[in-house]
Amino acid sequence: MSRNIIFAKNAFFACVIGILLFACSPLDTETIDVKTKLQERFTLGVGQMAEIQDESLRVHLDSVPEDSRCPINAVCIWAGNARVRLTLTKGGSQQQQLELNTTTEPKTAKYLGYSVQLVELTPLPTAGEPTKSGDYRATLLISKQ
Repeated sequence: MSRNIIFAKNAFFACVIGILLFACSPLDTETIDVKTKLQERFTLGVGQMAEIQDESLRVHLDSVPEDSRCPINAVCIWAGNARVRLTLTKGGSQQQQLELNTTTEPKTAKYLGYSVQLVELTPLPTAGEPTKSGDYRATLLISKQ
């Protein structure tokens, strides 16, 4: 009977060690929401990530820190501007944060031999109704320089 107890204890400890090793192992926790290619327009929501296939390039839409565009139900003297914040990573290279604009410069930025362009940001604001962060969709285009 003592042999069964020793076996059970050893099996228990082996399971605990296996769980700890699995829990401590590095896992890729970044979710890829969009897979695309160079020269192909793609759209991301805030918090989403795209991967440019065959390039080991990832683009994350961090936020829309500014949106002063003219609301669709208002009359404005200028179109206004919205700014998006992106984080780009290529393979093991250092991350870089970029900010692109809808109306003012820069609308395009460079990153490790790539050109990143903000094509469109939706939705347009509505007067008197704040746009929720989760409602934004940025359409981007990435090409090699």
